[in-house]
Amino acid sequence: MNIRIPLLTYALFAGVFCACVSCNSMKRDARKAAKLTNESIRQTHELKLKEAEKTFNKAQEIIQKYEENRKSEEFFREYQRYRDNERRLPPE
Repeated sequence: MNIRIPLLTYALFAGVFCACVSCNSMKRDARKAAKLTNESIRQTHELKLKEAEKTFNKAQEIIQKYEENRKSEEFFREYQRYRDNERRLPPE
């Protein structure tokens, strides 16, 4: 019985650790995809269309990882938040 408690403790710790790491990774990916999307929009306005397409495709690669994932709702919530926050223009 003494062996089971530490084993369960380690398993629980590993599960919590993996959940925390994957959440941070998802937020980092959402931030990066949002930044790339906004950069693509800026490049389009500057008529740098080939660069805008490449930047947009990079963002889409990140987004596609989460479209078929169970955490897609959470990813898109974070993505939208970062995208909208970066698009706001600073006061002049």
